Amino acid sequence: MLVFKVRKTIEKYQMLQKGDRVLVGVSGGPDSIALLHILSQLRDEYELNLYVAHLNHLIRPDAESDAEYVRQFALKLGAAFVMERCDVRQLGKRLGVGEEVAGRMARYGFFYRAAKENGCTRIALGHNMDDQAETVLMRLIRGAGTEGLGGIPPVRGKIVRPLIETPRSDIEAYCRSWNLDTRLDITNLEEVYFRNRIRRQLIPLLQSEYNPNISRILARTAELMREENAYMSAIARKKYFEIAVEATGSVVLPANALAQLELPIRRRVVRFAVSRAGGPPFLDFHHVSEILAALEKEGRKWRLMLPGKSCVWRDGDELIFSGIGFAHVSKAEEPLAVRLEIPGTTKIPWANCTISAIIVPREALGNQPLENELARVAYLDYNSLEMPLVARARRKGDRMQPLGMSGSKKLGDIFREKKTESESRDRVPIITTASGKIVWVVEHTLDDRFKVLPSTTEVLVLECIKGGGT
Repeated sequence: MLVFKVRKTIEKYQMLQKGDRVLVGVSGGPDSIALLHILSQLRDEYELNLYVAHLNHLIRPDAESDAEYVRQFALKLGAAFVMERCDVRQLGKRLGVGEEVAGRMARYGFFYRAAKENGCTRIALGHNMDDQAETVLMRLIRGAGTEGLGGIPPVRGKIVRPLIETPRSDIEAYCRSWNLDTRLDITNLEEVYFRNRIRRQLIPLLQSEYNPNISRILARTAELMREENAYMSAIARKKYFEIAVEATGSVVLPANALAQLELPIRRRVVRFAVSRAGGPPFLDFHHVSEILAALEKEGRKWRLMLPGKSCVWRDGDELIFSGIGFAHVSKAEEPLAVRLEIPGTTKIPWANCTISAIIVPREALGNQPLENELARVAYLDYNSLEMPLVARARRKGDRMQPLGMSGSKKLGDIFREKKTESESRDRVPIITTASGKIVWVVEHTLDDRFKVLPSTTEVLVLECIKGGGT
């Protein structure tokens, strides 16, 4: 029955596809052992290749025997085994974080490295319904909003959690029914850890005094919160890109435009701006409220330090967010940059134009010429580009490989050869890849590395529309 229930969870969230190479994080406890055993039963159905990853935290005296147990269990099930050792206590001391945080950082770092080295398309972890309930309670106590109350996501990138809808009691019963030996992590009994106190004190109290199904109810609440947060975040993201102007290490939001948004969207736009500027990905309610209060401070000097080195200040009708402190970034010091919507249209304010982007099959373009340097249209090999693309102003030291050349050239030299007037050069949009490689200097030249080739299957067509478009 449990295999059937786990298969339903896998299908519900589209966790696995046929032919996936799956790295399974296995500590030796009941959750991860059951997960590996269940996936081995589903291996033929999904045509899976299983890899077992075990991180030895070097915390407990029996850590080496745990690692050997997991290795033998993987061997028995015909799965490849990879292991890494990490002194989590020392890692925590170096980074100035607790053992829980250091352990989580070490585990995820190892899982991602091992997945990459072994070509794994999924990383399966053994979080269950009770873990979900504990997470929701922890975040509720700490004052989280809807994003935090969404708990542990069933799928995040490569990571999948097939047991996330399965109670811990069902997992333990499954292990007993199959006579699966499991290891006991004694740190799970130490109530010095916040999660353990939730697990061993608060959850039993809620079950006995209020609702015996509290874990299932909290897990259901998390699912509802995730759905509602995803909907609100999609709206906020769209609004953000409509009003924000991004620069290296900073984001500018027009205060008037921000103030016109509904409050729940306004809060998310602010959090997104802090994150995009290089600040923390999660900002607490107190900081968000202070930033929104600045919308009432028109004409007054105001600034606020945020966690890490990030900050925000008001300059006239603009809120400026910086990920590297007050002294290093201002709107005037850094050339503006805007992420291109692909497909879609993107306004480039400082160049008074709009960049339109579409993706088309190579055969749809027929025999028309695709390499007119001075045109306002660029044809690029879509699959050779590192996304997202960015439109920005020129920067000191810019170099590229002009069309037809094998070496690089300074952008300043290209402007001089094209006889571009000095006062116009800062208004020429420069299109770059996510890593900063120049792709197209609008109306000047393409970079030879991204041109359309005979082997090209998909073409990205960029068009510069003067005056901002419609």
